[in-house]
Amino acid sequence: MQTIVTKLIFFAGMIITSWFSTACAEESQTPEKYQPLNDITEMASNYIIKHMPDEFTIESLETGKIDSRMKFKKCNQQLSASISGGFKVSHHFTVGVKCLKPQWRFFVPVKAVITSDIVVANTTILKGEYISANKLKLIKQKVSGQHRRYFKKMKGVVGKEAKRNIMMDKPITANHFGLDI
Repeated sequence: MQTIVTKLIFFAGMIITSWFSTACAEESQTPEKYQPLNDITEMASNYIIKHMPDEFTIESLETGKIDSRMKFKKCNQQLSASISGGFKVSHHFTVGVKCLKPQWRFFVPVKAVITSDIVVANTTILKGEYISANKLKLIKQKVSGQHRRYFKKMKGVVGKEAKRNIMMDKPITANHFGLDI
C-alpha cells in the first residue's frame, strides 16, 4: 500500500512539474503585454536631444523615475513625444510620450545641464565706455537655468556704451546696455 501511495505522489509531482514548466515556457514566448518603462523615458530623452538647437551642448540629461507599478499597454505603433507650447531651451522639461494604439499618454520630467558659448568681458568695462572686440571673449558656460538675456555673438555687443560696470569674466547681458533681448 505504501508503495502505491509513494508512486501516486511521485506521479502527481511529475504532472505538476510538467504543467508548471509548460506554463512558464508559454508565458516567456508570449509578447510583452506592457510597454517597458525605459522605452518611455528613453523616448523623452531622445526628444530633447533631437530638438536641442546646435548652438547648445547637452552636458547631462536625467529623466524622472516612473513608478514600477505603472502599467501601460504595449504600443502597437512607434511611441511619439512632444512638449506642449513648443520646444524652449530650459533646464527642466516635461515631455509628453504617447501611444496612439492603444491610446495612452504619460508626461516625463527631464532635467538638463546645457552649455553654450556666451560673450563675457575679457577685462573690467566701466560705465560709459564703448565696448570694443578686444574687451570681449566667448566662453562655454552653463546656460540652463539662466534667463536668456545673455549675448551669444560679439557683434551684438561691439560699439555699444556700457550703462553699468561689467566685471571681468562676467556674462554680458542686455541689462548692461539698458536693452531687452
